Amino acid sequence: DPAGAGVLVCGTSGSGKSTLTTALLECLADVGYQILIVDPEGDYTNLAFAHVLGNANQAPRPEDVTEALKDPKRSVVVNLLGVPLADRPVFFAQLLPRVLEQKARTGRPHWLAVDEAHHLLPTGPDAANRATQLPDRGVLYITVHVSAMEPRALEHVRTLLAIGGHPAETVGEFCRAAGEKEPVCPPVAGDKLPTGD
Repeated sequence: DPAGAGVLVCGTSGSGKSTLTTALLECLADVGYQILIVDPEGDYTNLAFAHVLGNANQAPRPEDVTEALKDPKRSVVVNLLGVPLADRPVFFAQLLPRVLEQKARTGRPHWLAVDEAHHLLPTGPDAANRATQLPDRGVLYITVHVSAMEPRALEHVRTLLAIGGHPAETVGEFCRAAGEKEPVCPPVAGDKLPTGD
């Protein structure tokens, strides 16, 4: 749904968050939705359906991103490896208003995927202000540290996909960060989900 409520993919490091997210993004692209993927670590540069801007040697330019999004059949990966680590939240803050202005005019991109969301939207007044600008629909966050994310960015998350070891802890961490009541999670042997669950 291009107006789908927010989704958060969260779990331990190396648990397969990028693999799961890639599958979700491919499904969205297959039915014609345009996606903008903000990719701080170069995890999504091999997506067949998306045009990649930026690389390890060259930072993407916000104006190139909005230009690329003008093609409704083109999804875009914004590779931030060429942006110094400390400057990535600033780059995201500069990119976001341009993307939102285009979304307000055209309805696209249908989905905004933000990888390493705890780094691009960390807790604090700057990110809180940025979070209020985010659309309440069509946003997908990927993080290993949901408790380090700005709580206001989590307000519109309606689907949590917990992956990897310690799923009860992941769900609890999200609930505490989002100010939600923690559910009673059934015990899992070894606190690990069986393969395929």
